Amino acid sequence: EGIGCNVECSEVTTCNIEEISLPEYNLVGTLPVEISLLTNIHQFFVSFNNLTSTLPSEIVSWDKINYLSINDNQLNGSIPNSLAHLDKLRYLNLASNDLSQSIPSEIGKMTAMNDLTLNFNKLSQALPESFGNLGRMEYLGLTNNKLDSSIPESFGLLTLLSYLSLSTNHLTGTIPVSIGSMTNMNSLNVDANSLNGTLPTSIGNLVGMEYLVFSSNLLSGSIPETVGCLTELKQLSFEFNRFSSNLPDSIGSMSKLTSLAITNNNLNSTIPSTLGSLHRLVFLNLDTNKLRGTIPSELAKLTILIQLSLYHNELSGHIPDLSGMTELESLMLQINLLTGNLPESLGSCHELTFLEITNTFLTGAIPASFSKLEYLRSLYLDTNLLSGELPTVLSKLNLLTGIWLEANRFTGEISEAFSEMATLNSLSLEANLLSGTMPASLANLHEIGGLYFMDNMLSGSIPESFGSMRKLSVLYLYSNSLSGTLPSSLGSTTNLQYFAASGNKISGAIPSSFGEWVSVVGILLDDNSLSGSIPDTLGSLSVLQMLIMNNNKLTGSIPLALTRLSGFLSILYLNNNQLTGTIPSAIICCITSQFGSGVICQQ
Repeated sequence: EGIGCNVECSEVTTCNIEEISLPEYNLVGTLPVEISLLTNIHQFFVSFNNLTSTLPSEIVSWDKINYLSINDNQLNGSIPNSLAHLDKLRYLNLASNDLSQSIPSEIGKMTAMNDLTLNFNKLSQALPESFGNLGRMEYLGLTNNKLDSSIPESFGLLTLLSYLSLSTNHLTGTIPVSIGSMTNMNSLNVDANSLNGTLPTSIGNLVGMEYLVFSSNLLSGSIPETVGCLTELKQLSFEFNRFSSNLPDSIGSMSKLTSLAITNNNLNSTIPSTLGSLHRLVFLNLDTNKLRGTIPSELAKLTILIQLSLYHNELSGHIPDLSGMTELESLMLQINLLTGNLPESLGSCHELTFLEITNTFLTGAIPASFSKLEYLRSLYLDTNLLSGELPTVLSKLNLLTGIWLEANRFTGEISEAFSEMATLNSLSLEANLLSGTMPASLANLHEIGGLYFMDNMLSGSIPESFGSMRKLSVLYLYSNSLSGTLPSSLGSTTNLQYFAASGNKISGAIPSSFGEWVSVVGILLDDNSLSGSIPDTLGSLSVLQMLIMNNNKLTGSIPLALTRLSGFLSILYLNNNQLTGTIPSAIICCITSQFGSGVICQQ
């Protein structure tokens, strides 16, 4: 099995081995020099094993071989120059090994070669000019190496090449104009290099191209109008470059395009309305540029679009009617200059799972039509000028895990309707104008991990029921008008990492049950009216880094138990209380006023 001969070996005592095919046979050890004796070998296929050592130069004797595959092993050393003598070799795959040093220029003598794969090695130095001699080459893979030259002009001679991947190397210099001669090209990937200069207009000659990936380089200047000639293109990726000026109208001619990504550049034009003609487009990502003007209403014609990402630009005006995008799952428009209301039509994008429109100038209420977004999981509308009462329609969204509405102008009370959201993990309502009490029924949010209610006008006490939130890790209630006492039941929230209730009117003692917060990192209770002593149990909080309780009415001495916190505790604020006694010597602190008035301890 796995060995092929030119005769029936059962009939003779010897045979000429022409084929060895042993992939995934758990082979170990080295390739012996003796394999060079297999002078009639045509195919040698031992991929996906654990073979080590170098590639023996003696295989130069395999003058009949046309297929050689030793990929996904542990070969090391260099590619031997003697491979150039294998003039019948058409397929060579040495990918995913540990080969190093340069690609020998002699490889240009292997003129029968049509498939060469050297991906995922440590090959370095220059791409050989002699590659241009391999006129029969159809597939060339050099991904994930350490090649550090420019792309040779001679690559333009590879007119039969349909696949070229040079991604994730250290290539520099410009893209040669001769690239336009590679008219059989189907897939070209030079992602993650340091190529610079402009994209040559000759790129428009590659009319059969389907996949073009130039992302993560230093390319600059304008994207040439000639890219519109690539009418067979399905994927265009120019992210993370320095392209500037206009986004060409001609892109609208790429009728087969499914993915267009030109994020993180310096494009400063308007978005061409011609993009509305790309009826097969599934992903449209133009974020992190300087695009201006309005969002074209023509984009609503992209009826199978799944992702629209236009965030971090300078887009202005209203959000257009996007109800035609019935397959849209992700909409990201944050960090723009958008104004006006959230359109009711967004409720027609029934497949939305992720919606983020933060840091804009949107006004008005959240539309009632949002109740139709039954698949929505994350809703980010923070840092706008939205107003009105908190929309109870959101409580009907049974898959919603996160609501971020902070830094708006919402008024009224927190509705008990939010308590019905069984999957909710984060609820952020900070920095609004909310009033009233916190509903005790919020304790029904059994998946909740973060409640962010700070910087509002909430009143009343912290509900005892909050102690049943077993997954709660962050509870931020500071800068409100809360009163009453701290509920001892909060000690049952053993996953709590941050508790902040500063700047309220809370009175009474600090519950000893807070010593059960085994995961707590920060406790902030300053600027209240807390009284009584500091519980010894706080000395059990082994990962506590920040304990801030200044500006209260605490009495007694600083517990010796707090000295056990010296491993992690970096901030201890106890000033402006009514503490007495001495400061434990194990606590490194700086007394900033008379001890009778209080201390600030900062380790």
